[in-house]
Amino acid sequence: MKNKSCDLALLSAFVDDELDRRERRRMQHHLDICPQCRAAHEQLASLSTAFQGTIQRHYPAAAMAALDG
Repeated sequence: MKNKSCDLALLSAFVDDELDRRERRRMQHHLDICPQCRAAHEQLASLSTAFQGTIQRHYPAAAMAALDG
């Protein structure tokens, strides 16, 4: 991610679905044109999915429900 518009924190927020609609559109546009960020997005999304699977396997449903609030 060498482009000055590349932002790992923003990319992470995109993966975690923490951006508002305008920010999501801007990030999606950036991913469409930036191969480095697109590759980083794929890696972050893969890690996020793996992490969620690990949490769900190791904690009972009641504990997960309590964490969700």
